[in-house]
Amino acid sequence: MEDVAYKQSIFDEEQRTVLYAGFWERFAALFLDGLVLSPLSFINSYSSGAWYSIGVVVMTGLVALTYKPIMEYLYGATLGKKAMSIVVTNKAYEKPNLQEAVLRNIIGIMSKIISISFSIYALAGGQFQQIVPVAGSSLFQGLLGYSFVVGSIWALIYIADIIVFFADKQNRALHDFIGKTYVIKK
Repeated sequence: MEDVAYKQSIFDEEQRTVLYAGFWERFAALFLDGLVLSPLSFINSYSSGAWYSIGVVVMTGLVALTYKPIMEYLYGATLGKKAMSIVVTNKAYEKPNLQEAVLRNIIGIMSKIISISFSIYALAGGQFQQIVPVAGSSLFQGLLGYSFVVGSIWALIYIADIIVFFADKQNRALHDFIGKTYVIKK
């Protein structure tokens, strides 16, 4: 049953009805994936004062960065999507190739790269310890302003992603259009 969504393409003679995953199914899958990745946040927070903290940020960041594209490329779904019985497909309703999976996740990848870079910058040279206690410092205000601007830009991108999702008849979000993918029910 699991491979049925991938073995039957839209070009087959006998076409089956495709049910596109709705907002709440996709949201629940995203939430579950967040739970899967949440231990990485705890690892980062407990190592923030240690000498190896930049290495930990890079390693956990790479795991978070590659989780969705690799899982969608290898299995057609993340653990959250598997739990919700939905899969990512390409135009032929087959498992996406690596390029499609990466393009589909490019917004999240760019967001995580900026987040990792910001974390490394904040941790470099002991600056992280200076930021927290001295909230009135110019360094803190500069980083706070930068993070506000970057966060606002990403928020607008994610809002556009949701608007596109609700405007499309096949429930495709902006990132689905970028990757030329669909999310369907198994």
